Parts: sequence; C-alpha cells; structure tokens
Amino acid sequence: MRDEKIQSRRRGKIRTQNSATVVFACLSGLLLSQASFTSADVLKQLHVITRHGSRPPLSKDANTLLENGGETLTPLGQKQLFDLGRWLRDQYAVGDFMEIYNSKMDRLESSNLDRTLTSANSLSLGVFPEEARLGENADQFFQNPLPHPPAIPIFSRQDKNDVYLRAYHNCPRFGRNLKRLYTSETWTSLEDNSQSLLKKLAQKFPTLLDDNVSSAVALKDVWNYYDPIHVARTECNPDPNSYACQSAVEDPNIRSVLSDDEFSELESLVHQTEQLKFGLATAESLLGSNLLWQILDRSTQPGRFFLYSAHAPTILGLLSTLKAWDIGELFVDYGSAIVVEIYESPSQAVSIRIVYKASSNPTSTPVPLSDIDCNGNNLFVGQESSTCPIENVISWAETNTHRKIENWCKVCENISSDVCLMSAAGPWALLEEETQATEPEVILGTFFGGFAAGLVFMFLCVTFANACCEKDRRDPIVAVHDGQALQESNAVQLDGASDVNDDEKSLASLT
Repeated sequence: MRDEKIQSRRRGKIRTQNSATVVFACLSGLLLSQASFTSADVLKQLHVITRHGSRPPLSKDANTLLENGGETLTPLGQKQLFDLGRWLRDQYAVGDFMEIYNSKMDRLESSNLDRTLTSANSLSLGVFPEEARLGENADQFFQNPLPHPPAIPIFSRQDKNDVYLRAYHNCPRFGRNLKRLYTSETWTSLEDNSQSLLKKLAQKFPTLLDDNVSSAVALKDVWNYYDPIHVARTECNPDPNSYACQSAVEDPNIRSVLSDDEFSELESLVHQTEQLKFGLATAESLLGSNLLWQILDRSTQPGRFFLYSAHAPTILGLLSTLKAWDIGELFVDYGSAIVVEIYESPSQAVSIRIVYKASSNPTSTPVPLSDIDCNGNNLFVGQESSTCPIENVISWAETNTHRKIENWCKVCENISSDVCLMSAAGPWALLEEETQATEPEVILGTFFGGFAAGLVFMFLCVTFANACCEKDRRDPIVAVHDGQALQESNAVQLDGASDVNDDEKSLASLT
C-alpha cells in the first residue's frame, strides 16, 4: 500500500514536469515566432500600374501612335479590373494595411481617357469595397445617406501634359526612333520572314489595306489586323450572340477568320513588333523614366496605395527603362499589371520588389532587376523572391534614366507640355512662380502703390506749375536812354552776319 502511494506521487511529479516542459516549449515557440515576425520587413506602399480592360477594336497610326476607336470599356473589361482589385485586396490587405480607404494615404491616377478612367473606378470597387469606403468611424457617426458610397476620386492630366503615363505620345524623339526602326535591317528582315502570314492577312482583310496594289500587309500596320481579331476572341467567346459581343465587335465572325495556330503565330509576331518598338533600342529610357522617378520619390514620402491606370505601352516603356522585359506573358493583356511593393525594415531601411500580375494567371511573377546591384537582399528567409534596397535602385536610376523632368523634356524635344514650357522658360518662370501673391497682398499692394503714384504725380504737377510761374514773372525789358540796348541789338545782328559770311567762305573753299 505504501509502495503504491510512493509510485503514485512519482507519477504525479512526472506529469507535472512534462506539463511544465510543454508550457515552456509553447512559450518559447511563441516568443521566437513573435521575434521573427517583428524582425521581418513590413509592407509600406503599393504602386500598381495597370493596362485597361477589354474595349472595342482600336487602330493606330504606325508613325505617331495616334489612336482611333476603343474609347469605352466593355462589361468584360470592367470585370477584369474589378477582379484585379479583388486580387490586390486579398493579396495585400493584411491587418490595417488597405483595410479602409484613406484619402490622405491612397491616390488613384489615370490617363485622361474613358477606358482608363472606368478601369480605375472598376478596380477601386475591388480594392476598396463598400464597407472600406465608409471611414474609420462608420458605426459611430458617419452613416452614408446614399444608397452606395460615392466613387473614389480619380486624378488625371490632359493628354498633352501626361508625361508619366502617356510619355510615348509626348516625346517627338521617340517618334523619330520609330520611323528609323521601320527602315532598319532588323525590321525588314522580320517583315521578309513573315510574308506568308502578312499575305494571308491581306487576303482575309482586303478592305483594311492602305492601297489596292499591295499583296501583303505592311509589318508596321500588323497591329490593326491583330486587334479586332483579339477583341472578337475576347468578347465573343463563348457566346457570339451576346449583347457584349454584338456591341463591341462589328463582325463577330472575325474571331474565327484565323485558326488557333494562325492566331498564335500572329500574336507572336505582334509581340516581336511591340518589343522592337518599345524595347530599349528604340524607346531608350524615354517612356518610363518619369513614371519610375515618380514612384521612387513617393516611396520616401507618406502614402500607402497608388494606382496608375494606363496602357500597354506604359507598362512596356517602364519595363524597358528597368531593362527587365521578361514578364512571363507573351503580350500585355487587358487587366494585367505591374505591382511595385515598397517594404520598410525595423531599422527604417526601405527596399523594393516588383512583380507582374497577368490577368490570366492567378498568381504574380517576380520581375528580375538583373541590371541593378541589389546586394542579394532577401525579404524573407527561405523564399526565392528578393527585394532590392531602395538606395541601390535610386543610384542605378540616376545613371541610367532621366532624373528630372527638365532633362526629359530636352532629350525628347518636347515643347508642348506645360511642364516642358515652364522648364524652357527657365529663370523667368521661376521668378513668376516666386512672385505670386495672395489676394490680400494684391489689394494692399494696389492701394499703397496707387497712393504713392498719386503723391508723385501731385509733386510733378506742383513743380511744373512753379516753373511756369517763375518764367512769367521774369523782369521786363527797360529802354535805355543812352542807346546801350540799341547797341546790344546791333551787336547780335552783326554776329549773325559774320556767321553767314563764314558759311559762304567755307562753301567757296569747297568749290
């Protein structure tokens, strides 16, 4: 009996020790996980550069890139951007980051076109749904009386002033580079090797040819044949009789003009032409420098979510500037995006990571910044994707891009955008900017300036009047009885006569 009690006590002690060990292990694991969590970098900002959603067919002038058509977004295009917004929220809205919309921290920008503005609005519905737009104190006092919260503001610039998202439209030097590309050996070689497909397009679409003589489509115009087929394949599958298909495409049957293999060949050819047009050799760093520096400058300022609703050339120009064309997608499709992640460490060191989100891919793909020395910096231990210290990116950009808008204006030879006109004005524009005054200052300046001018005018009037009065009060001529005055008059006449005689003598000597 006694032995049983002793064994029971020993078993109790062992259970107590085991319980203490388990508790200690749990606490240790919790502390370690907390330490590893607090030592990780924290997402500070998100910059998203998107291509707009699906739209009706659009044609382009090969030399100027001026567009015709494709103004509006289709219902499918709206859905594409909404889905991208939902993906962004699911991927990045962790904790209080992007939990609610904050006008001081979140800014949505777009080019000044209907399709990009609507794309931005559609994306905002996914990123900031209705409950995220009501503010922090929605339950307490901010109850919106409207059926739905109002749209989040979208900011844009006039097309001629958009040197960030539409730089390809505002850089004359890029236009000259395009014309030079079309006569280059690389371009003509690609055109010669693609004659079979280009002739087939001419046969299928004879009405799109610039003339009735050519037997093949010019390579520089191949986009205008690819785009209507691509739109029809996007909008009219699976139902060619749907309202969206009928309203977006003139002829829904155009989607089946080419076989799947032929369309893949065409898409590959368009990819090659776009790469030549917007690649580094032609675009240089002209199309992405301003946008890249806007992102880098904002990364050191307050802010959280930045949207740039733009176009395929915007994304291609930024990739060329970064010398990072490999995005894992044959062509920048509707609703695809570049996502720039800005992280901050506990020591306030800032780093950057860039990923590409194809609309057809449920996950993003890291964009390798192979031309930038990133010191092999990794965000999370054990993950392949890495971040790059922001100072390394800035140092690289200062050497490889145009740091200031003024430099970009000069290199692009832009003389139409307001920012370029101001930089061309130089010190005069700066003087005008520095001397701008507020309304009260203008009123005070006008009052005291007018008062001072009146005093000066009165002083001049009094001075002039006194001078005239002095002239009128001069002493009268008094006759001299001894003939002195008469002699003085005769002396003056004699002097005049002597002058005449001298003139006559001088004339005589000349003759």
